[in-house]
Amino acid sequence: MNVENYMMKIRKDSAFRKAYETIVPKYDFANALFDTRERLGMTHEELSRRSGIPQDDIFRYENGDSDPTTEVMQTLADALGMRVVIRFVPKEEADSPEKECGEREDT
Repeated sequence: MNVENYMMKIRKDSAFRKAYETIVPKYDFANALFDTRERLGMTHEELSRRSGIPQDDIFRYENGDSDPTTEVMQTLADALGMRVVIRFVPKEEADSPEKECGEREDT
């Protein structure tokens, strides 16, 4: 069995799907933070200075290694000149495991 076939098989497993659905929001935030900061040409240092959040914490949020509170999300958004938008969508409309978790969008 090759890797692609194996991944297709485990994506059908209910335990895998539940675990996947649990981590997706964290990586969606990580990708959004990284992509926005990069698009604005802002360094970790500058975002840290503007937000008051330590660079190490920002790095951990961007790597999905730490779970930010909604207050931290808002502080980072303010420092980026953005606002946080959270919404609930039917599972059928949400990204499926066919897109790799944590995969960055092409910009």
